[in-house]
Amino acid sequence: KQFKDTLSSQEEISPDAEYENFIRNLRAENSELINEAMNLPKRCRIKRTAIKQKKGVIVFGKKGEEFAFKFADEHNIPHALTLIEALKIFEADINESALKPSKHFNEIYKNICASLFSQKKEVALDKGKKDTILKIEVLKQKLIDEKDYLEDLYYVLTKLDALPGRYAKLIRAISIENLKEDFEELKKEVPHSYLLNIIERENLIEEGKESLILSEELD
Repeated sequence: KQFKDTLSSQEEISPDAEYENFIRNLRAENSELINEAMNLPKRCRIKRTAIKQKKGVIVFGKKGEEFAFKFADEHNIPHALTLIEALKIFEADINESALKPSKHFNEIYKNICASLFSQKKEVALDKGKKDTILKIEVLKQKLIDEKDYLEDLYYVLTKLDALPGRYAKLIRAISIENLKEDFEELKKEVPHSYLLNIIERENLIEEGKESLILSEELD
């Protein structure tokens, strides 16, 4: 469910596309492999020499019902990855062999883990999110009476990264010439109660138990 919700909020791939289809087919054709993966112990770590665009360490963890992917290269500065970016890194040929992590792994790994779930997670901004943020900032100037709603909308988008892509499209589509009608349509689709529920859920996640699932060193 978390995977599908996240996919639906990212415009570069639809819920019915590449990765969801891959998992669905794998469950149908090779369920033993799925079970084997699910039974791997937590904190698994390996080194890979497959050719990837990134070289460094990637870590995947969960806290409550939320998940996070972070990456750092030799400069050891962790940054958040979107789900799609992470899945592209984790892609592997079934015949690929795993190696033991190098002596440089632990330093980068510990630094990533220290900030895997910061107080509020970092948001990887693509062009769509940047344009949505700019539109909300314009709306905050135009609609003073809607300050509370727009502040919560801004917070859910920029701090929690929890606004589905279809709602971000609605925000970007708001016309200044037709501001009142477009904004009322947005509030029908994204009521304030919806935003407050997201914020409450995220606060509960912050109090949840953190688990490190797996990590990979890319060389």
